[in-house]
Amino acid sequence: MYLIAHFAGLRATSKIARTNKTLREVATPILPRIGAETVRRHRLSLERLIEDLARAGLNYAVKEVLKARRAIRFTDRFQSIGKRNLDISGDLKLTPTAGANAIARFLKSNEVITKLVLVDNNFPVAGAKALASALRVNTALTNLVLWDNDIGAEGAKALASALRINEVLTLLELGRNGIGDEGAKALASTLRVNKVLTELGLTNNDITNTGAVALASALRVEIRFLYPPASEKPRISVSEGGLTKLDLRFNSFCRAYNDEGRKAINDAVSQRRGFQLKM
Repeated sequence: MYLIAHFAGLRATSKIARTNKTLREVATPILPRIGAETVRRHRLSLERLIEDLARAGLNYAVKEVLKARRAIRFTDRFQSIGKRNLDISGDLKLTPTAGANAIARFLKSNEVITKLVLVDNNFPVAGAKALASALRVNTALTNLVLWDNDIGAEGAKALASALRINEVLTLLELGRNGIGDEGAKALASTLRVNKVLTELGLTNNDITNTGAVALASALRVEIRFLYPPASEKPRISVSEGGLTKLDLRFNSFCRAYNDEGRKAINDAVSQRRGFQLKM
């Protein structure tokens, strides 16, 4: 009896909601509010991306972007985006440089997409540099996943340089990209000045003790003594940076527990409260 009454009640509520504007607004799922003009620009950006990908013959990627295009939803009171992530993994291999350039062009005008997954697309260094140029100006993307793209040290350097300027990206996954020690050093240098990035994935990147020590140096908590005028007491300034999660599994320096790099990383993060390390 309870179930019958319950479903009857739902049907009645639904019927009333269709005819009552106020109740319809209450019954409508709460979606992120976005201005109509932003939605219009987002639609146009997606349409340009579809054209660029189609021109490069990347039809599977076009299908994924079409899903994002269809995810734009409307309600009586405002327009909203039902999907903020875009996954184009493995769909740009046919012409990876053209694909990366198309994505970079899109990112430069993107105001909506917050997570971009570009796993296994075999981007060359030129592709990584194109994405890096977009990160310099993008103000919306917070998560970027670039596993299995062989961007190498030069690609990592380009991304590291962009992250010195970018103020919104909080997660960067670069697993299995062969960035090596030079790439690790470039990222370590960036971590000293970037206070926004909180999660960094560097799994299986051929990083040796040299690169690990460089990262450890950047992760070390900085304690500085501030000496104000004689009338005030000296103060201590503690700086921990923004990073709270680091994944370094399956790198060369991880193979032995007594490696210099492993010890340096452990010593550095031991000073950081709540730091999550995988190694």
